[in-house]
Amino acid sequence: MFRLYIGILSIIFISCASPRNNQEYNEQVIFDTDTAYLNDDGLALAMLLNHKDKIQIKGITIIPGNEWPEQGVEYMFRTLELMNSTEIPVYMGSSKPLVQNKDRAQAHMSLIPKKDVGWLGAFNLPRHTHRSKMRKPYLGFTDLQPKKENAIDFMIKSIENNPHKITILALGPLTNIALLIQKRPDLISKIKRLIIMGGSLYAKGNTTKHAEFNFWFDPEAAKITLESNIKEKVIFGLDITNQAIITRKRFFNIIHQKNQTPLMKYYEHALGYEYP
Repeated sequence: MFRLYIGILSIIFISCASPRNNQEYNEQVIFDTDTAYLNDDGLALAMLLNHKDKIQIKGITIIPGNEWPEQGVEYMFRTLELMNSTEIPVYMGSSKPLVQNKDRAQAHMSLIPKKDVGWLGAFNLPRHTHRSKMRKPYLGFTDLQPKKENAIDFMIKSIENNPHKITILALGPLTNIALLIQKRPDLISKIKRLIIMGGSLYAKGNTTKHAEFNFWFDPEAAKITLESNIKEKVIFGLDITNQAIITRKRFFNIIHQKNQTPLMKYYEHALGYEYP
């Protein structure tokens, strides 16, 4: 069964966002992601984009995690194009975790039984900065390019211009958030809400027996973020997100609908390997 970790998060998030009128958004969101091939983060974005009357995505900020950001941004552009949402700006954030690196990660994993080692994300993937060496997204590369402004500076400007109105939806490692906190601690009180997908209380981890991937990939960033004085933090760990399960029957019910959209075809192409 494919576990759609972010599906339940998005549904809860959308249900809380109700506009007062057609001119006003109840939620202004910065979508912070370590997106890869159309995975949980990409599908969460698609859900939010289907509710543009309720939620304004002010920008998408990319971090390393499931992929290195240079590759991840190409997958994000394909999703935005298929959703007719190329007007949403995309920003590149940190190029690496605060402290964690491949050598340290491998040294850590060498101490753990192989049967308890799971997803290591970008640490197990090559890093390419030129499209000629990258893996092609579904239907090939787009003509889109990330903004020249760094993601951290974009976050700072957005919060300064919209105090107490910005929700940051952090679906990957918390590197960008930690850098924001370190660079401008005076802005912490002006963030409306931080929604995090990360961690685990009782559920088995997906990187090691005990570690959830987002927190494991950049533990120092997670510590800085969780210990910060951001007024409202909402955390969805594996205990909750593992409940949103796409079974074989549900998957085929989705992809075999009569009027299959381009995104549904991408969904079938990206995730069909789960159901040979």
